[in-house]
Amino acid sequence: AYNAHLGTDMTRARVVPGDPACSVLMERLESQDAAYRMPLGESPLPAGLRCAVQNWISNGALRQ
Repeated sequence: AYNAHLGTDMTRARVVPGDPACSVLMERLESQDAAYRMPLGESPLPAGLRCAVQNWISNGALRQ
């Protein structure tokens, strides 16, 4: 899953380390469109969790 996020498994990158604004993951987490937003078909993640993901990406999206 981690390699898929970074696109190192020959798929489209979902995360651009250091750049949450260019990361599809953040776009999907913050989308107002329920058909596009992650988690799919669920309520949006709480703001604190979205902020944690944004900070993780900003800090280089290091494998934990």
